[in-house]
Amino acid sequence: MQNFAINRRSLLRLTPGLLLPGALGCTSAKFFEEMGTIDVNQKALAARRADWKGPEMAFAVVSYGGGFVMVKHNSPLGWAFPGGDVDPARHGSNVANGDLVSAATNYAHSQALLPIQVSKTTLFAYGYGIDKTQDRMVMAYWFQIGLPTDFPPTPQANLQDSLDAKWVAPDDSKLSPCLEERIHEYETAGEGGTTIIDTCSMI
Repeated sequence: MQNFAINRRSLLRLTPGLLLPGALGCTSAKFFEEMGTIDVNQKALAARRADWKGPEMAFAVVSYGGGFVMVKHNSPLGWAFPGGDVDPARHGSNVANGDLVSAATNYAHSQALLPIQVSKTTLFAYGYGIDKTQDRMVMAYWFQIGLPTDFPPTPQANLQDSLDAKWVAPDDSKLSPCLEERIHEYETAGEGGTTIIDTCSMI
């Protein structure tokens, strides 16, 4: 089985043969102290974050062999990637975008109960989001989350802010429309674009 790293452009064109790189997992307090990487223009990102005074959201994109981890949020968002609001009290300082990395990895770990590797976490897309689920504008960020195994772990909902969790393939008979919508969101955002975040609750 071949493992390989991917950049933002290849992630935006994910194919069924895609595997994320394996690494050692970490779920201790240091889990939030390690830093991921950024695969977008960092100067433009810093400028937009400095100007933005509204709410921010971070999403964790976990993919293996063409499948994606999705959770059914206990909110109007419905089926989406693990994620939610970036909370300074919970996710820490925005120095070097550490709060975004903390939020994305936290949500992947807590909402889908997945082991993850922070050092294999990559910011690959961000943009202004028209969040129709809460009638607001947000700045949204999407992170590629690496897995610490050559075999896909089974996601599980925490039954608090996530009610269900599963791997979803592009040809899934029930959830493929939701997956397509969520992929379209980060494809449309790209680097600093505008996208629409809306409800998807197929089942």
